[in-house]
Amino acid sequence: MAYYLHWSRADILDLPILERRRYLELLADQLKREQPPSQSS
Repeated sequence: MAYYLHWSRADILDLPILERRRYLELLADQLKREQPPSQSS
């Protein structure tokens, strides 16, 4: 999360847990969208 958002670890850990969880969900969704489509054989 720190890598993608350019935040320090301390900044991330200072967030309330629910807010941190929401950022993780948004980041995971974005990374899934950026993945190339899987190819079926």
